[in-house]
Amino acid sequence: MKEAIRAVRLLLVGLLALSILPASWGVALSIPEGWQLVAQADQGDRGALERLIQAYQAQDPEAATALGVLYLNGVVYPRDLTRAKEYFEWAHARGSAWAPYWLAVLYANGLGVPRDTQTATRYASTSGERGYVGGKLTVFLLQLVLERKLKYLRVLPHSSTPAILRSTRLRMRL
Repeated sequence: MKEAIRAVRLLLVGLLALSILPASWGVALSIPEGWQLVAQADQGDRGALERLIQAYQAQDPEAATALGVLYLNGVVYPRDLTRAKEYFEWAHARGSAWAPYWLAVLYANGLGVPRDTQTATRYASTSGERGYVGGKLTVFLLQLVLERKLKYLRVLPHSSTPAILRSTRLRMRL
């Protein structure tokens, strides 16, 4: 009987703990969800934008990255490279796999920062190590640039990027 009471107490303590967990645990986004919300925001879906903002306020790094993409490409918000970089850095510091890819894009193309292929490669490598396929591919391409096997590199977002972002041509010239 004592063991049953102890089990019920542990269950109640566990349920209480779950009820006070941070909101971010319930709204965390995956990278594909972030892309989808960016695309929906681009189409004028205010609900998608609100979800990104709520997830960011709940400390979700992928939501911060998605907001950075909106600023980088001037989608929903006016283009602001400084603000985009701030969102990417915040998300990178919190373990995002997607944010270091975008930092690599900024440095590879000299967007709001000095063009620096080695820094871009480091960020892309971090992105790949954290599991983002776009980061892995970008490392490979940046290595070709560093070895002078490519004259220039056009760093474009992943193939699932909304059309407005795909049309943005980001180039790195040597």
